[in-house]
Amino acid sequence: MAQARIKELMRTSLENAYAEQLDAEAQAFGDCAVTDDFGEAVDAFFARRKPVFKGV
Repeated sequence: MAQARIKELMRTSLENAYAEQLDAEAQAFGDCAVTDDFGEAVDAFFARRKPVFKGV
């Protein structure tokens, strides 16, 4: 999901005004931050272990 959002943001970056792009990036981050995989990544980082992603 995150990689798809990054690609989308890069494709549209030259078409958007700066403020518009920042808003789109904030929205994309928010969308990714509420996923189970994001929580798993944070937990794994602090536990110093490899994350186990489920794709959601």
